[in-house]
Amino acid sequence: YDDQGKAVKTYAVPKLTGADDVYFVQGIGDDYLVVRPNRTGLLTLVDLKDDSVVTLADKLLTGKDLANARGGETPARGDGLLYAGNDENGQLYFYYADPAENGNGDSMRLTYER
Repeated sequence: YDDQGKAVKTYAVPKLTGADDVYFVQGIGDDYLVVRPNRTGLLTLVDLKDDSVVTLADKLLTGKDLANARGGETPARGDGLLYAGNDENGQLYFYYADPAENGNGDSMRLTYER
């Protein structure tokens, strides 16, 4: 949107991701989108430079954190990832708080280099 609230660009997120779903937009950059599909709840990067789609939990989480995000033994409560921003070098920043910890306030800052 511009300064007057007029839409200057729109995105067909289901077409970009290849999945017909409802999406919550978490972040928009000049050449990327960070979205969360309703069905999986897993934060997803749509890189408009190369049309790639990346499930961020697969790149940022490991071990039990990834297993839980993917629906492991502990009931999945989401992936615990929150988009925090980007820098001029193409790095994206996220915060991770283990959903199994019931929001105790502890989080870890993670970086994803595009």
